[in-house]
Amino acid sequence: MTVLSSRGFNRRRKELIALLKGRGLGDFGSFARFVFRDGEPLLMEFRFKLEEDGRHAYSFSNDDPPSPPGWRQLPLD
Repeated sequence: MTVLSSRGFNRRRKELIALLKGRGLGDFGSFARFVFRDGEPLLMEFRFKLEEDGRHAYSFSNDDPPSPPGWRQLPLD
């Protein structure tokens, strides 16, 4: 299996986005958004899809990417 990753950092909002895509297509993998408080990373959002089905590829090109259908969000409390 090939796993590709991409990341983006928004200096103004102090956010780091990390996307791990399976098979390059991005039809499964994980997405995480972190903010930095006092220099420490804090996980704010985590989305994932475990099934590689050739559907609902994930990519992002802005600071607030929508979640594709089929990707689940892990509740963070």
